[in-house]
Amino acid sequence: MYSIIENIFSLSRNFVLIILIFICINSLIGYLSKKKFSALNLRYNTFGLVISVIQLIIGIMFYCTINWLNEYCHDNLNFIKKSDYKLLTISDLLINLTSVFLIFMGWSIHIRQFNSRKKFIRILIFYGLGFILLIRTV
Repeated sequence: MYSIIENIFSLSRNFVLIILIFICINSLIGYLSKKKFSALNLRYNTFGLVISVIQLIIGIMFYCTINWLNEYCHDNLNFIKKSDYKLLTISDLLINLTSVFLIFMGWSIHIRQFNSRKKFIRILIFYGLGFILLIRTV
């Protein structure tokens, strides 16, 4: 069960990184070419937010699974007992939470803007910061 959740967590993180790269490049192109912010851009940004939240939920499941396995199966899983591994997992979870918070903040700020360039730059800044935090944990 641990390896399945670990693989799902790893794949979802890579998928979120790819989506965030796409959104940041799309926002940069939209900002530099002075395009109008369309409904398709809104869908991309909302999809990136939803996928990031789903990845956060998978990360929380991953962290809870490690704690559960540590309590009930501690004889066979000696690597989980190391405090460094637990600290790494907790820091990954907190970085993921901060990243999702930044992405959500960027999404909610860009909704209130009426100027397309401001929308693109808000998405680029906050989704880019979320991407940088997520890529740090890889």
